[in-house]
Amino acid sequence: MNKSYMIGYRFQIRVKKHLESKGYMCIVQPRSAFPDIVAWRSEFSGFDILLVECKVNKYLSKEEKQRMIDLIESERCSSFLVAYRKKRKMKFQEYNDLNGKFYEVLITTKDGVYPIFKEDKNEKTKPNR
Repeated sequence: MNKSYMIGYRFQIRVKKHLESKGYMCIVQPRSAFPDIVAWRSEFSGFDILLVECKVNKYLSKEEKQRMIDLIESERCSSFLVAYRKKRKMKFQEYNDLNGKFYEVLITTKDGVYPIFKEDKNEKTKPNR
């Protein structure tokens, strides 16, 4: 296996373990299928389904962006996240379908970086310091 594949695979496993620690059940797609991880958890109002694409460099190709938009419009998922690394820390971005842009979804603490999954996606929260 080549080195870049192993870096991406290890990052996928790291993201999977992080989501499982937040109460999600996860499946990592084989052979770099799109999206990389399907995560879900049961809630009172049904299922919260996340589709997560892991990118070491943070950027999606045009084809990946179009496939992501198609999945969001078909309402097959609650959120579509892009997980990426920045200075060895894991960060998440969520696609905002209102203005067609990504925005960061995270909280940084002394223990690490954790995603914030809110029911109201337009609500922004700052971490207490």
